[in-house]
Amino acid sequence: MAAPRHFNKQGGPSFPPFPHQEAVTSLAHSQNNFTRDLYTKLARGKEGNLFFSPFSIMAALGMTYRGATGNTKEEMRSAMYLGQNEDDDTHSAFCDILTDIKKESVDYELRTSNTAYVSNQMKLLDDYAITLREKYLSSSKVVDFSDGEGVRQEINSLVEKDTNSRIIDLIPSEDCHHLTADQRQERLLRHEILAEGGHSDPPFPSAAPLQPNLPLQPNLPQSRPSFPQPDTWRQNQGVQWIPPHQYPYITTPHQRHHTLTHFPLPSWHVQGQGVPVTN
Repeated sequence: MAAPRHFNKQGGPSFPPFPHQEAVTSLAHSQNNFTRDLYTKLARGKEGNLFFSPFSIMAALGMTYRGATGNTKEEMRSAMYLGQNEDDDTHSAFCDILTDIKKESVDYELRTSNTAYVSNQMKLLDDYAITLREKYLSSSKVVDFSDGEGVRQEINSLVEKDTNSRIIDLIPSEDCHHLTADQRQERLLRHEILAEGGHSDPPFPSAAPLQPNLPLQPNLPQSRPSFPQPDTWRQNQGVQWIPPHQYPYITTPHQRHHTLTHFPLPSWHVQGQGVPVTN
């Protein structure tokens, strides 16, 4: 998970506040709660590694949330832990973070692909399109979901282009066969939201050696491996814990960026309260 910040409590570099700093801070708390719930559900009963970006998923849901009303809107607000009557602040916070993430950096290259595909049987309201463009730095496109294969290929082509061919064939062809138009629309939306947030086999280099002796809290094994930290990264001191289930995680803030990243680790039993999670 990632938590927006403008200063480092452990003495790292300071950053100027976001234009809507209070809204960004509130969204960070909401995102962490959402991440905890999502990670718990995705990791339950699964083996192997789990790699996803909660912020990307939440941003896609935020785009959808902007057009929701009634019970649907309330259910989405509750699932994302958003405050009551804070819609404008929420969308402004997403804008601040997305603008910051998309800034050029000599340390890394980050590419995102965000587009809202809307059924041609629906009328897209002007203010919704404006919100997508101005707050989510995104766009919308009207498509015919009855042509599921055509829409699938279009989405896959755009995502492959926007991610520099890192994500290929985002939506498999079999997912659009034997489905009604409504089912195709639902399936395509679900795939794009989930896959936009991560990849089960990320193309990251694995040749770098692992370093032992990661500093841990008392009573925990002292020889767990950790990834080496480049000069532009600073490893937080020790393993921290995410309540209420006490998941252990490493925090890696970026020296020249507003964000930090939490990596959940396997849980070790501490005073009989260890909770098994995915490595």
